[in-house]
Amino acid sequence: MSDYLPAHDLVVGDVVLVKMGDVVPADMVVLEAMDLTANEAVLTGESTEASKSAELKDAEAPFRSNMLYSGTEVTDTGMRTQVGLIAKRLGQRKSVTEKNPLMVSVNKLATRLAGVLGIVILVATALAFKT
Repeated sequence: MSDYLPAHDLVVGDVVLVKMGDVVPADMVVLEAMDLTANEAVLTGESTEASKSAELKDAEAPFRSNMLYSGTEVTDTGMRTQVGLIAKRLGQRKSVTEKNPLMVSVNKLATRLAGVLGIVILVATALAFKT
């Protein structure tokens, strides 16, 4: 028997049936699959779909072959999904007003160039009026 319920009502341990075209509501382990592929472009940036199966092919892979991210025994939901973790990490980025080492170096170079250029202009102006 299958029931429809909102994604926010899913809990760890729920089994979810997904079919072609469904948006996956949570991070899920694939229990059974036949010719299953998932578009993971939002996570990986890859334009090709990822092949999925119940068999784990590479446990070290960042996006495992037996997982559907944000697709079938629920392992994570909400901000604990891979999409949620990425969003959280992006939110923790340093402020753009904080200067990184490259910005500090570029600012020093610009200051030095401006100083040298100012001296060159003063010398050239002095020489032009002297003659």
